[in-house]
Amino acid sequence: MRRLVPAARDPRAVFDACAERTQNAALRTQLLACGPTIALLANEYEELAKNSALNTFSDTELYPLPAPRKELGELYARVLRDGGERPTYDSIMQLAHQSICPQCGIGRVRTLDHYLPKGRFPELAVVPLNLVPTCRDCNFDKNEHHSSDEGDYVFHPYFDDWDQYRLVSATIAYQPYVSIKYSIGSPHNAPPIVITRATTHFRVLNLAALYSMNAGASLAEIKVNCLRASTQGAALVRDYLRDQEDAAVRSAPNGWRAAMYSAMAKDDAFWNGAYNLI
Repeated sequence: MRRLVPAARDPRAVFDACAERTQNAALRTQLLACGPTIALLANEYEELAKNSALNTFSDTELYPLPAPRKELGELYARVLRDGGERPTYDSIMQLAHQSICPQCGIGRVRTLDHYLPKGRFPELAVVPLNLVPTCRDCNFDKNEHHSSDEGDYVFHPYFDDWDQYRLVSATIAYQPYVSIKYSIGSPHNAPPIVITRATTHFRVLNLAALYSMNAGASLAEIKVNCLRASTQGAALVRDYLRDQEDAAVRSAPNGWRAAMYSAMAKDDAFWNGAYNLI
């Protein structure tokens, strides 16, 4: 869960640019006439997002529009992704730090996700703040997820900043083999709504399984490093694990590495030799 800084883009300008590339003259006129309403909805979206209240976003079907809603939704694939406005699509993709998916912190960004789903809100199909660079797995898992429950929303990379909380927790399982299990904890400084939304994020994007898989791939290397440190005593193993945790926290406080090393450093059995069971 990494926060992104969105580039300043006028949603009306992006929408109009997409609409202008419509060859059918009558449809182009209809689409361009939707511009003021799209701008209004984009402003409402931004204000609600700043207050973590997108669950209350208006039912856009209540807004009369001169173009069919289906045509508004199709602007995304027809023009923004696959057409003449592709440079805007690519520039949004490039907001992701080192092309790493901000939703899982692991996958490579390959697509844009509609934070509020395009099927439900086609008016937001090309609104930049509703387009989040993600990996294909996160986009697929999130799919059309939408809810009016304030706690049933995933992390929004442009508006949510949860780095002050250590939300991701890990435990070590020793049977039938050493593995790392992940969940969302309850840090004392985190508001209940943040914990609830983080739990939703973890569930919707299937992050517990993804994080466990990545942790499992790193265990053999960790065992080697623990064995090296153990030549100077078990306390050095614990210090090594704490140092790794500190480094991971600086990079991604809620990443799988930070939670894994924290669990290992706190598990007396692990740093006293249970790493040999790997």
